[in-house]
Amino acid sequence: TARAMDAAALRTADADGDGVVNAEETANAEARAREDEARRGAALASVLEPAARERLSRIAIVKPEKARALEESILRAARAGRVHRVSEQALIGMLENAAGGASGAASGRVGKINFDRRRNAFDEDDEL
Repeated sequence: TARAMDAAALRTADADGDGVVNAEETANAEARAREDEARRGAALASVLEPAARERLSRIAIVKPEKARALEESILRAARAGRVHRVSEQALIGMLENAAGGASGAASGRVGKINFDRRRNAFDEDDEL
């Protein structure tokens, strides 16, 4: 990721403090970041069912920060042994739990749309 590459670039800056990073160090940092991302993707692929992976990728398109937080949560749970396989329904449950911590969750109406359909003043039965 960009943040990992930036952090790696800062760590590998010259000791004399001029802040110049040569191309080799930058290439090494980018290679490490790609390897980390590949390992992360492989770990997620081993834990998520195909439908859950698809849903998570769609979430990442719309809200990348939320998808990243959800991925972190799934990977932490997998490392701790609390979860072995995540289905789409389990992923939806995790999303609902994450939304429960949102600011508008106190009302209990987060993500719900209520339609109030009122009858027209005149029905077919009301002929003039």
